[in-house]
Amino acid sequence: MKQQENYQKFTKAITPLLFSAILILSFSCRNENRQQDDLEEQQMNQQDTLENTQVQVRAYTGDISGMNTMGDETEVTGNVAVRIEGDLIRFTITAENLAPDMMHRQFLVASGSGETTNCPGPDADANNVDIVDMNEIAGNAEELHMIPLHMGPSTLERNVDTYPRSNINGELQFSRTTSLDSINTAVREGYGVQDFDITNYIYIIQGVAGEVTLQQTVQRDQDIPPQETVPVGCAVLEETEVTE
Repeated sequence: MKQQENYQKFTKAITPLLFSAILILSFSCRNENRQQDDLEEQQMNQQDTLENTQVQVRAYTGDISGMNTMGDETEVTGNVAVRIEGDLIRFTITAENLAPDMMHRQFLVASGSGETTNCPGPDADANNVDIVDMNEIAGNAEELHMIPLHMGPSTLERNVDTYPRSNINGELQFSRTTSLDSINTAVREGYGVQDFDITNYIYIIQGVAGEVTLQQTVQRDQDIPPQETVPVGCAVLEETEVTE
């Protein structure tokens, strides 16, 4: 009898402790589950933030078609590829059938009037000298917006010696990565254009052999000989699918 009474007292005493232990364990498990859920939610939010802040990439390409082919010369051909990634813009240009072993000036060109700029055909030769010069590409060369593509700083300075050179076979390869912000700054200060939009521009490459005789009416650019400023290739740039 005494033993049974002791057992009952023990049971009565231990029961609240067991109940408390069960409550503590249950609370601990719920807390751990909540922490795990919070951690998973945080990781998902971080992933969403990373995906939303990924750099936007845009790509543009254009095939170079020949201009102002003279005599038995083969028309200039090639390709222009432009990739914009965040604040970086990369130009990759290949061309063939150029005048060999000489520097070739090249530009992005847009009409200053805001009209659509296209590669000119033979009918653009307004003075009938069989040469379409820069003055005839978009009405008036003084109104053209020209962005030079060379290895120097990203400015609008055109009279420099850092344009690419063709090899002895008339082939040219050019690759340059620069700051998009520097181009935006240049066109803003030089042309009053707030945002550089590459879809408004065409690509022009210049230069015929020095021994080629040209009419005196062919447009010069600053004090540069006209042989160096005659357009020989043009490409219209179109947005294309981005590839790795």
